[in-house]
Amino acid sequence: MKTIIEPFRIKSVEQIRMTTREERERLLAAAGYNLFKLHSDDVIIDLLTDSGTSAMSAAQWGAVMTGDESYAGAPSFYRFEAAVKDLMDFAHIIPAHQGRAAEHLLFSLIARKGDLIPSNTHFDTTRGNIEAMGAEALDIPIAEGRVPSLYHPFKGNMDLAALERVLRENGGQIPAVMMTITNNAGGGQPVSLSNIRGAAALAKAHGKPFYIDGCRFAENAWFIKLREEGQMDRPIKDIVRDCFAVADGMTMSAKKDAFANIGGWLALNDGYAKFLVHGLSNLIGFYQLQPATKDKAWNKIAEAHWKNRIKTPAVFDRLGKFSHARWQLALSRGSIRDGDILTLRTYAASGAGQVLVYG
Repeated sequence: MKTIIEPFRIKSVEQIRMTTREERERLLAAAGYNLFKLHSDDVIIDLLTDSGTSAMSAAQWGAVMTGDESYAGAPSFYRFEAAVKDLMDFAHIIPAHQGRAAEHLLFSLIARKGDLIPSNTHFDTTRGNIEAMGAEALDIPIAEGRVPSLYHPFKGNMDLAALERVLRENGGQIPAVMMTITNNAGGGQPVSLSNIRGAAALAKAHGKPFYIDGCRFAENAWFIKLREEGQMDRPIKDIVRDCFAVADGMTMSAKKDAFANIGGWLALNDGYAKFLVHGLSNLIGFYQLQPATKDKAWNKIAEAHWKNRIKTPAVFDRLGKFSHARWQLALSRGSIRDGDILTLRTYAASGAGQVLVYG
């Protein structure tokens, strides 16, 4: 048998406290068997999450010290943008502090009460961000994905027949279709390239944008290479590019397959990107890796500043709250155009509020 060694050295050691079985039983009982209530220093092997658990390289730690803290135009942003676009060639790359923040930006923009957003299986933060907007996160994995004892090379696949039916019957309620690769909430099961392409084609046929939650994109590409017919001899990089070439955008936690201990991004090609990139992002601190030291005052200042300057159709209800219905109506009538003042509800890192974006 060929011996495989790891092509790296581990330079640091973090001590962990060893516990006895009796201690662990007592700690579990005291926590009411809720793993979120355990103290992490009482846990020997932590399998609660895969987020931020990868060791960073010496070059990554060095980059922490050499990163530019410029308010705008930092070289670190352009290096980051180029690295992302090398694999996922979207028009706009918007940094976020982690994946759930990218999801919040996306669903604050596209989701509203009563909407339905189908996916192979939504990750828990994705579901939370969708439901926070009053929409429903619909899971439609293939039947094999619901039976742990069955073998299937791509148990993370979406049920394309179910997706087509949902799009046909509920198209008016669906702002977008999501795909998570790998299917994290479905046991980390992979999704085939043909399934990604099939879901994207159905979304396009029904006039819906197709977004990918790409947190484990590299692992998913490796499974495609190993298991999907015709993919074995292809480079991983090419497989990754093909996965995202059919998408209109993506969300990403860099704490997974980007092997960082923090960070993420939202990437977009569609028409929403313009005012997200040029307006919302710099207001709440996601623009070109600007340090995010913000609080409720950001929203209060932004709201007071932009509300006083609205001269285009009213998109607030009588209580001063942003009205998605009024915004959509203004769009449909052509009352809002490039250069107009646009509006978008969002949340700053530490509190909810209304941020109005000048297009």
